[in-house]
Amino acid sequence: MTRNSEEADTRGRHPIRTLLRLAVFAGVAFSVGRFVARKKQEYAGLTESQARDKLMAKMTPKLGDDTAAEIADQVIPKLKERGLIKPDPIEEAADKLAQAADEAKENVTEAADEVAEAVDSVVKD
Repeated sequence: MTRNSEEADTRGRHPIRTLLRLAVFAGVAFSVGRFVARKKQEYAGLTESQARDKLMAKMTPKLGDDTAAEIADQVIPKLKERGLIKPDPIEEAADKLAQAADEAKENVTEAADEVAEAVDSVVKD
């Protein structure tokens, strides 16, 4: 064989290797994408406490309580930020109640200030 024919054979195989590598890479990327989508679907629509319980049940036997709790404390807020899990109804109600209490406290403070001003104006007259 001549040198030119050897180079042609090498160049002929190279695109096939590239296509095979590309196909393997695409297959791996597709599999990872499907896995992530399934995991998102698994937690979608759960409340925060349900998602935490599910995550803890999966991780506790493998990692222990402390490590599983640390990981859950990091994962649950991320899922909440992305809108995959819903806040607990009790926690949501507690937040609304705390907001209402803060507003009521502000209103009482304003009313007390107005009463104090009215008393001061009556006493001065």
